[in-house]
Amino acid sequence: MHTLSSLSEVDACAVGCKTCTGDTCFTCSEGYHLDGHTCVKCPKSNCKTCDSYLCQSCSQGFWGSSCVNPCGTGCLNGSCDFNKGECQCKDGVYCTYCWTECRQPCAKCTDWTSCTSCPVGKYTATCQQPCKSTCIDGSCDIYTGECINNEKCPSIVTIVLADTIVRVVSLVITDQHVKCPV
Repeated sequence: MHTLSSLSEVDACAVGCKTCTGDTCFTCSEGYHLDGHTCVKCPKSNCKTCDSYLCQSCSQGFWGSSCVNPCGTGCLNGSCDFNKGECQCKDGVYCTYCWTECRQPCAKCTDWTSCTSCPVGKYTATCQQPCKSTCIDGSCDIYTGECINNEKCPSIVTIVLADTIVRVVSLVITDQHVKCPV
């Protein structure tokens, strides 16, 4: 038996044939289907596997029995369901086919008005409210605005210097992130 992957026997199988013995093909390469013992090119260019008339699976980025429908531009990994074209969306886009961008400034969303993730420093369903200024890295819960993991600067830092208590109440804000005083 010859295979297309056997480097010394590449010419032994016909074009599109993956495994063969002489002129008899047993399995076909991607984009071809077996018709008797011969591999025939699939009817549509984006067919990954097919029977004589319809695609059974598509090349990445396409869907449907003819593989002519493009997956949404926001589909994760450029892949979508063969039958319906539905897919899991990349961050920043939503809807069944991942064609619609989330409104700004949402990082992730389920529809135009419901953010599920905000940029650092923002919260609420529309990511419009700033997080509390005491959050160490600017991150806060999307629903409450509370610092994530309760990581926040102490509101008053007590320092003892030579038997004198000094209270510091300042915060340093740089690039919209809070740094606790050292």
